[in-house]
Amino acid sequence: MIVALVLVLFLSLSYEAAGLLEEVTALNRTFTTVYRKEQAFLLTESLLPKALELLTQEDGSYDALTDAWARPFSYETPLGTLEVTVVDKERFLNPNLLGSSRAYDEAFERLLRLLGIDPILAYYIKVWIGKAEGSLPTDYPPKRKPMDSIYEIELFWPDREELYGSKDKPGLYEFISVFAGPKVNINTAPPLVLMALDERITPHLARAVARARSERPFKTLKELLRVEGVTLDLLYRLERLAGVKSENFRLVFKLEGFEERVYFNRPKRKLLLKEIY
Repeated sequence: MIVALVLVLFLSLSYEAAGLLEEVTALNRTFTTVYRKEQAFLLTESLLPKALELLTQEDGSYDALTDAWARPFSYETPLGTLEVTVVDKERFLNPNLLGSSRAYDEAFERLLRLLGIDPILAYYIKVWIGKAEGSLPTDYPPKRKPMDSIYEIELFWPDREELYGSKDKPGLYEFISVFAGPKVNINTAPPLVLMALDERITPHLARAVARARSERPFKTLKELLRVEGVTLDLLYRLERLAGVKSENFRLVFKLEGFEERVYFNRPKRKLLLKEIY
């Protein structure tokens, strides 16, 4: 009987010890992860000025994918290779600008159609940000303010595949940003965004524009005329929505297990937002 009690006590203590060891191990892993992220953050902060310098030294009258800032670069650090990519936000459409003009509304709705999304989403966005009256297909009341993040759309549009895309189809989030300005940069915009700017821009013409800018970026909007298929009438229509210069950029710093996104306005030399993952 005594032996049985001792055995039960021993097994109980062993079980508790094993549980305690598992908790300590998990705590140690968490501490290591947090410590590494903290070190990565401090490292990124120290290198951020160098990355921003690459943007601020660009003083031309246009921005293009052939510029130095558009090419990914990296830094060798004690924690490993820190990869940096820069994306200008003027290559996208801004949902917060819906309701600012008929031309912008038409471009956004055209983008939705190209993605196979019901254009009524544009109306719901305008209701959400207070640019239109009406109700939403959700329990959430309209925000009545500009969106701080494009992901707010999920609060009133449940089809995540249409927003995030799938293996075979791009999603809306790939083509919009709350940091985009009122004019799309034709030197950097994806072909689908170029097509959204005007119904006369066919897939063939959009590819022709992309091919022409890769060989020689457009220094002014008028230089689009060198692309076969671009007419004076089309150029006139595009002047309301397109340009060749970018102001807002996103810098992405990636290290194993760490990612920081920095949004930067170049003319004002101002950090707009930081996100850490």
